[in-house]
Amino acid sequence: MLGLLFLFIVIICFGALGIYYVNRLSDDAGKILKDNHISVEYCNRMLKQLDSIPEDPSQIAVFEKNLKLEENNSTEPGEFQATAEVRYLFEQLKKDPAGFNNIKEMHKAIFKIDDVNEIAIIHKNNRASHYAAQATLWLTIIVTILSLAAFSFVINFPSIIARPIRALTEGIKEIAAKNYSTRVNLDRQDEFGKL
Repeated sequence: MLGLLFLFIVIICFGALGIYYVNRLSDDAGKILKDNHISVEYCNRMLKQLDSIPEDPSQIAVFEKNLKLEENNSTEPGEFQATAEVRYLFEQLKKDPAGFNNIKEMHKAIFKIDDVNEIAIIHKNNRASHYAAQATLWLTIIVTILSLAAFSFVINFPSIIARPIRALTEGIKEIAAKNYSTRVNLDRQDEFGKL
């Protein structure tokens, strides 16, 4: 009975650990896509619009829309400061689009936002890979233990069931041979306590 209880506990632990690690990996992957990838996309759009503003001043409104979206999505250390720098330069650009001569500084500030987010993507990806390796290790250990326990039960269980049947058969043969002094000992505690 104890063996079956052990096997049940191991199965529950295996399932719980599997669910835990899958959820953790899923959460990290979601964070990578949700926050950082979106910020990189906003930066790419702002760079395209910034280069188009001299020929098409209507791109200022599109640039501002993407800048506002980025300001609301600043999640990494250093990202808020870089976004504030882009905002400061953008306000100068809006005042005098034709006379604005800090395009290079604006490019650098947008690239800072992009770099912060790309570094965060790499960091979160490394952390997710670490969790995946850790999950694989623990799940492999548990599967090994579970397999060994199950193999042990498969090997030992038939003999545990066969022993009392063998003893009963021997007792019946003795009684059939009119040897009534024979005693059949079917102590279940002895046989099944080993499980």
